[in-house]
Amino acid sequence: QYTADFGNGFSATIALEDGNAREDDYGFADWTPFGSSFTSDGQQVPDIVANIAYEGTCVAFKISGAYHNIGDTYYTGFDVFEDPVAGFLNSDDSGWAALAGVRFDFAETTTLYVEGAYAKGAPGYLGLAGTVPVVDYYGDGVAGWYVGGSLTHYWTPAVFTTLVGSYTQTDSYAILGGTTVDFTGYNVGANIGWKPVKGLTLVLQYDYLSAEYAGGSTINAYSLNDSTEQNRVTFSAKRSF
Repeated sequence: QYTADFGNGFSATIALEDGNAREDDYGFADWTPFGSSFTSDGQQVPDIVANIAYEGTCVAFKISGAYHNIGDTYYTGFDVFEDPVAGFLNSDDSGWAALAGVRFDFAETTTLYVEGAYAKGAPGYLGLAGTVPVVDYYGDGVAGWYVGGSLTHYWTPAVFTTLVGSYTQTDSYAILGGTTVDFTGYNVGANIGWKPVKGLTLVLQYDYLSAEYAGGSTINAYSLNDSTEQNRVTFSAKRSF
């Protein structure tokens, strides 16, 4: 990783990162009529990630771009006639992502952060590694977008609350010939935090999460839908020395 500091709050960074951390094998067997899977042969070139950032008194932003090597992806499943088929998908061998975020600080007590991303053939940059495939049935990179944000307010120097939320959606992608699905997910949450002593932060948080796959076949005239919802409560204690 190399970072150049241009002064006045501006900087730029370029880095090589482990692409495997943002990629995972993906299977359809749990929720489609035909058990299918996409398996990658692993990283051949590291991800190249670069950003331009600004850090000011009341505002900060970062704009990033990433290159992700897809490599060969092996498909095991069925064709449009429901006959077993297996082979390599090679239409797209490269993926990419663009990300941007901005932070606003108000009166030293309130912080608003908003971020967004778009990716094609690199779902790990949307937080979807293993949730959607890197490429579809035809070997084309799966595309999607994400937007999220948080609002934190300090009621006292030791007590704060935060509202968080995000929304993610993919374009329709083929899981076999004539059959496509898309993924939609979102979450909303809130927490309350307390800093009883210097270096110790206690946080109690609630999150509601929803995820859905929806689509169908234009050939066999069936529909696909699978969704899940979760209510989650977490407690964390962080100690800094």
